[in-house]
Amino acid sequence: MPSIFTHGRTFTQPVVWVTTFIMVAFHIDAVVALFFFSWHAFLLAMIFGGGEGLGVGVGYHRLLTHRGYETHRWEWSIFLRSAPHGT
Repeated sequence: MPSIFTHGRTFTQPVVWVTTFIMVAFHIDAVVALFFFSWHAFLLAMIFGGGEGLGVGVGYHRLLTHRGYETHRWEWSIFLRSAPHGT
């Protein structure tokens, strides 16, 4: 009975150490961030994250790429000004 790992490339590729270091550092930072948690910072992150998501998803993608809908000039301005914070 053949092994499922015989012809796969999964374990034969070299380790990319830069990517490995970045991924490990990211996870260590996530654990350390738990000790600096505050509800104020969490609320700000949710507000800014929501605004960025609207700017990129609704503003740049739906409005500019597909011309999926029409907006007033002031709405268009708000969407497009909030988008660069999400990129």
